[in-house]
Amino acid sequence: MKGLYKRQYYSYSFIYCLLFCTAQVHTQEWADSAFQSRKTKAIENLLKFPKQDTHRIIALVNVYETSTFLKQRIEVKAYVDEAVSLSRKLNFPVGICKSYYWYANYYLAKKEYDTTHLYLDSLIEWAVLFSSPRMNALGHRLRGQLYLRLEDYLRAQEAYQQSLIYFAVHVEDLTLYIYRDLVNIFRYVENIDKALYYAQLALQTAEKLNSKLNFMTACLSYSNVLMSAQNFVKADEMLSKMQGYMPDSTELNLTYSYYLKKGIIAQQKGDHRSAKKLLVQALKYAEQSKHGNSVSEVLSALFQLSLQDGNGPEAKAYAERNLKQALMSQNKLNQYAAWKNLSAFYRIENDYKSAFLALETALVLKDSLMTESAVKHMNLLESSYQHEQKARTIDQLKKHNDVQKIKIQEQYRLNTLLVVTLICLLLIVILAYKYFTNQRKLQLQYISELERNKHIQTIDAILQGQENERRRMAQELHDSLGGMLSGIKLSMMNMKDHLMISPENHYKFENAMHLMDKSIQELRHVAHNLMPAALVKLGLREALADYTQTVETSGTIPVKLQCLGVDRALNATAEIYIYRIVQELVTNAMKHAQAHRVLVQLVFSETDVEITVEDDGIGFERTMEPISSMGLMNIQYRVEYLKGKLNIQSTKEKGTSIYISLPV
Repeated sequence: MKGLYKRQYYSYSFIYCLLFCTAQVHTQEWADSAFQSRKTKAIENLLKFPKQDTHRIIALVNVYETSTFLKQRIEVKAYVDEAVSLSRKLNFPVGICKSYYWYANYYLAKKEYDTTHLYLDSLIEWAVLFSSPRMNALGHRLRGQLYLRLEDYLRAQEAYQQSLIYFAVHVEDLTLYIYRDLVNIFRYVENIDKALYYAQLALQTAEKLNSKLNFMTACLSYSNVLMSAQNFVKADEMLSKMQGYMPDSTELNLTYSYYLKKGIIAQQKGDHRSAKKLLVQALKYAEQSKHGNSVSEVLSALFQLSLQDGNGPEAKAYAERNLKQALMSQNKLNQYAAWKNLSAFYRIENDYKSAFLALETALVLKDSLMTESAVKHMNLLESSYQHEQKARTIDQLKKHNDVQKIKIQEQYRLNTLLVVTLICLLLIVILAYKYFTNQRKLQLQYISELERNKHIQTIDAILQGQENERRRMAQELHDSLGGMLSGIKLSMMNMKDHLMISPENHYKFENAMHLMDKSIQELRHVAHNLMPAALVKLGLREALADYTQTVETSGTIPVKLQCLGVDRALNATAEIYIYRIVQELVTNAMKHAQAHRVLVQLVFSETDVEITVEDDGIGFERTMEPISSMGLMNIQYRVEYLKGKLNIQSTKEKGTSIYISLPV
């Protein structure tokens, strides 16, 4: 009999599987069509980037991120392979991390868990190395999904907690999904307090995100936990928050789940009429969603309600329909529940034979599920062992690499120290060379300054000697020769008064007296030029005015004097040297330049004196050879002594312009 029910079970499974596949074909076609459209657009964009650079990597990422299901992922795998190869070549962390994340999802869908582990390890390592906290968090979330699938709830929880380090701060849709998965984990392990804690966080996150879908998802998750805690009153209050959104024709899974939970709560309250109405609505939306598990869940609830109401035929109909749905969806857990429901129905109807056969079939399914669970756990242990072995091998390799790295680092430190030492020595040599070079420059500058000072002292001695000699000669001429000539004149005048002079000699005597007057006058003029009294008594400006007036009255050439600027007195040496410079330049213009007129201009400022002497004489050709004229040499000596500047501009037949700037 057991074999008979096994054959019946597999026959039903085959028939309803065919029906289920036929019902799902249109949904799959629509999903494939949407994927093909997205993929085509992404490939068209990829063609714009033929160059092997980061822009092409981003375009490749956009192509393979259009895939969702395993079949679609297989189609775009070549683009991932190119992206990761090019990313490694260009050392582009973004491309590598995104590619590893895609690979991990791909192998998780293929149930190749060891390979999934490897890609997740690589993803997290790269994310940490290149400081990408979001990719690190995504890797830990996917690892949590992997452990959840393997029913390793402790490791799943740890992985999700690692993911929350980022997503609890940077709140987004994934934050809500992580809280929801943690709620489910703690429900599975019957830690209701923890489940309620994360359900509350999920609801708060949904309210922050301000999304209807997220809010309804969080409310349903919270109500599930409350119902697991047998707190149906609060669960009903939580579901009431969704009432304004119900029914939602687009979110069918949420809608069916809302009415299912409302129906179960009404059943718990004893309101079977409202419960029936709500569960029928839940069944309608579950069937529209074409989700087999959802339909089975609602049919099982309707069976329990009908059984409680004592409506045997209706209960049997729901149980048989549930069995068909479970067979069609190939869900052994739902099939087990359906056979148990049938067994319960037959037992109430006192059909113990059918009840026994149904229960036996349920036990066969339970054995099968337990075997699969055992195999899954063995695979989990094997996978964990293999992963730990690989991790241990990797750790050993890392330790070996660490030793090598330490040796390399030590060598690097030694090389760095050597290079730094050489650089320091080179810097010391360069600094020493610069120091001695600067010292030599300073010494040469000091020697040059000494020579210049010596030269200036020599010039000063020469000029002072000239001035002293001029002063002595002027004094001698004025006191000695002038006195003698004046005495001779007086003697001759006395002779005229006491002697009788013939008319013929009288003319000669008068002529001699006239020559004597001219000699005295010329003597005074020479003495004045040698040491002008006006310079000592009245200052530079008056002395120059007196000098230029004397030149003009002598009938030689007209000399125009202009004194401009600040009216200030200079030191005695500067006044004497400026007077001599002007005197020498005017003399040169009269004697050598054959000038018709001369302009002398002095401009006094607070810090210096500017002298300009211009004539309209014959000029001369200016050469680069040193000045050989004694007069110009005297001028240059005086300018050098006063630390001034001399500039001579002369053109033949166009005159001469001499500019002197003295900082006095």
